[in-house]
Amino acid sequence: MTRFTIILILLALCNSCSAGYDRKKVHEAKGTLPALPQIDITKPDRFLNDLMLSPYWKVEKRRDGAFIAKARSIRQDWPSDSEGSFLFEFMANQAPTIPENYRLHNKYLDGDKLFFSFQVIVVFQKPDLSSVTLGASGETVSIPVYESFESKIGPNSGSDLAIKLSGQDEIYVILHEQGSDPDRKTTFSKILPAMKELASLANTPEAYRVKERYADFFKIFFTPALKDETIKRFPGIQDRDTFYGYFQVKPGTSYAGINIKISHPVYCPGEGTRRHSRLQKAEYLGKPYREGDIVFFLIEDNAVYLSGEYDQRFGTFTGKESFEGNLEVLNNQEKVLLKTKGKFKGWQR
Repeated sequence: MTRFTIILILLALCNSCSAGYDRKKVHEAKGTLPALPQIDITKPDRFLNDLMLSPYWKVEKRRDGAFIAKARSIRQDWPSDSEGSFLFEFMANQAPTIPENYRLHNKYLDGDKLFFSFQVIVVFQKPDLSSVTLGASGETVSIPVYESFESKIGPNSGSDLAIKLSGQDEIYVILHEQGSDPDRKTTFSKILPAMKELASLANTPEAYRVKERYADFFKIFFTPALKDETIKRFPGIQDRDTFYGYFQVKPGTSYAGINIKISHPVYCPGEGTRRHSRLQKAEYLGKPYREGDIVFFLIEDNAVYLSGEYDQRFGTFTGKESFEGNLEVLNNQEKVLLKTKGKFKGWQR
């Protein structure tokens, strides 16, 4: 069984969990948190905007309208077994070099040994403390591990540790670990670098330039010099591609709800990316503090659905051809911010 097959199975299990399966506690991990930087967010809107401006985080909206920020990660493409890292960890190195065949991810950090997947998430509402452990600097905590299908800890077992980031508002960072490690070593080791990154964001100057604060990031991932706009592409498994790039901000233009639309007048008229699907993945880029600054975006897992009659010709599994389609980057007002063309194939179930 390949790693990709396992991922599909576990994602299906997770989706089933949210559809009504009861979670039960199968284990409890105990440990002491390290001394953590003190963070007390007093301006939630400002902190959220700084998360939006940072290329190390993806900010999106949940169905209930609440904002959530997910730490981005970097790793070599499967089938590599090299360890990946969160993007803020990667960039904290003195002289980072890009791994060969690397990929940036929005959702989580893939693991092979201690954990199966790991997320660092910032939320702006109180989490359910019946299943989420609330910890503090230097505190000894017990983290319950939950299962939905098995009676013992396994690859699909999940746990959550939260740290409050504000004395007056409901702002938390949550570390979610999925996997069979009984000690939750990854949770205890990742909390300090995550808190250092969030402390750095909480202490940003009153006004700064994104392209200067994150100059090393843009220098490594975008060469040569920055332009008005750029879009790049990571080919995805089963042709579910990732698109990323940046915009130089223009006055009067919203960069909220950035999403990708792919279309062809014959093979996928209207659009092949399905509006509800692309809006679910939309990213909120924030408002820079200086004119002429830039904002980074990364939209992952863009599947193109074709009219049935064209699947045989252009489909992932059956098609031997690709077609030239229109690629548009839009905001939440459906305004086209960038338009280009590209070669695509259709995703088949």
